[in-house]
Amino acid sequence: MKKHTNQISTRGQKALILSLALSLTCTLNVESVNAQDPCSTDMGHTGTPLNLNGNKTEKITGTPLVYTQWSDNAYKSHLTVYENNTIVAEWMQAIEYQFEFGYDYSELVDPKTKNFALDYSYTKGNNKALYGYIGVHLWTLNPVTECYIIDDWYGDKPYAASLGTKVGEYELDGALYTIYAHWRTNQPSQVGNTSLMQVFSLRETSRQCGHINISAHISKWLELFYGQTMNIACNGTSNIDIPVSLGDIDQVNLYHNSGGTGSNLSSGTVDYTYVKLDDNYKKQISSCSITITGDSKTYNGKKQSPDNIVVKDGDKTLVLNQDYKVETDDDCINVGNYTLSIVGIGDYKGTSYETFKITAKEITVKADDKAKNPGDSDPKLTATISGLVDGESESLIKYTISRTKGESEGKYTITPSGSSKQGNYSVSYEKGTFTIDKNYIPTPVSDIPANQSGIKVWSFSSSIYIESAPNTQYKIIDINGKIIKSAATKSTKEEVNIIKTGIYIVIIGNLSYKVLVN
Repeated sequence: MKKHTNQISTRGQKALILSLALSLTCTLNVESVNAQDPCSTDMGHTGTPLNLNGNKTEKITGTPLVYTQWSDNAYKSHLTVYENNTIVAEWMQAIEYQFEFGYDYSELVDPKTKNFALDYSYTKGNNKALYGYIGVHLWTLNPVTECYIIDDWYGDKPYAASLGTKVGEYELDGALYTIYAHWRTNQPSQVGNTSLMQVFSLRETSRQCGHINISAHISKWLELFYGQTMNIACNGTSNIDIPVSLGDIDQVNLYHNSGGTGSNLSSGTVDYTYVKLDDNYKKQISSCSITITGDSKTYNGKKQSPDNIVVKDGDKTLVLNQDYKVETDDDCINVGNYTLSIVGIGDYKGTSYETFKITAKEITVKADDKAKNPGDSDPKLTATISGLVDGESESLIKYTISRTKGESEGKYTITPSGSSKQGNYSVSYEKGTFTIDKNYIPTPVSDIPANQSGIKVWSFSSSIYIESAPNTQYKIIDINGKIIKSAATKSTKEEVNIIKTGIYIVIIGNLSYKVLVN
């Protein structure tokens, strides 16, 4: 085992986590497991355990997965790895103790081609340590770079002087991380002793469970270091200007480290009850922020959709048909609540279900005002419907209409009524007025001779002619409302002589005609 370059291990011995990577081909079982919250889920220690005593590295045949235990002068070091990837470790009186568990690739990996993530939960017990850092450890080659994501620690929180020069900070995984860089010369590495840069992303507050989006951290490092020359600490003594960059991935590990000196050697136990390390991680789309603009539309007879859907993963705005797609089993035309499925694709998986609503269009059924002379039959009560979608028939709306009873001169209320919810419409009803007035002059339905309901009315010379069935009641009034004649026809063709020229109105039942006598 090669010597560490500092308290945070930079050993050359390759090590990685025993965590069977989740397959890209998602099954219902994989989806449900990966959706679990590691802080509230206990996987339990299941399966036949594998026990390691002392310094040892084991590789899982046929996979890039490796697990390692290493200690410096420990009285005892014991690691138990279960088939479901949970871990129990115990060590006593070590100058330094650590284990790692994860991926060790036979060929280098472009960090942009994989999605690394770790979900974990653990508890510490009977611990004695001056220092110790817990999180993720990875190596890159070409150039050689050693990187750490520190989520928890033993003893005091790591201080800047021990990590190098502060070069940036960012928000990720629910906390602020500060980035430190340190240049070290002639130090052990994956390729032997060499000069290399160490990168540390230190979480502001420690935690013992959660999700680490490893690739998101790598993206932050790439963004910061690409093509840059930085003035950073060198060997912990002075600063130098050095080009900084990251190479291709060689290892990605879960990392647990604890150390001490003198009478304060490190001892303790740790129990990982949840471990999921993935190099093809697909984030659940349901964990993203989804904002829908125009998620409620009014019925218009056509297929509709929201105005806009914005899906955000932190500060990143996801791209439609690249990171997610929108599906629905319905046409979204008629009134109702529709389920929009926001389906993760690309680097995202799972489905978030959102609601899109089409509400009823408001229309009005208004009773038409009516009137008659005392003693006449009531005209047909009618109503006008306003607000229907173009092309839709009034027959879709069902209602009844009636008026207050009475035959004395005066005003009466005409009331339309029906259901307030009819199909795709919200119906309101407005009353009208029915007037009985001896001076009432009906509005003609025709300005010219016409044939309605088998009745024909016209004028010729000084006479008005009415063709209808015998005994048809009629009334002729002048433009001022004076009744000229009120009678019943004697034959199928009635002639009424008019002495004075002018405009007259002929009323037959509910119909009225406007005729000119000249």
